[in-house]
Amino acid sequence: AYARSYFDNLRASWSTKATFNAAVLPSVTPPSGFSSPTVSGENIQTIGTQVVLRRVTLQVSGPQNRSYRFATEVVLPP
Repeated sequence: AYARSYFDNLRASWSTKATFNAAVLPSVTPPSGFSSPTVSGENIQTIGTQVVLRRVTLQVSGPQNRSYRFATEVVLPP
């Protein structure tokens, strides 16, 4: 649920061409019991010089030092 919420926020933040092109990742606050969140983005596909697809990965440490990694891809909005 935590990762889904973060990715929903990301998609809302990148809902225009301008915000997608700026590629600013929303801040991340882990839920209780989780720590060390990191978010990274990478360009997956371009057409000419225009990035049209990005992958964003969220990593976080959970209870008992288990590591969790979630990823989503976001396409350039119309």
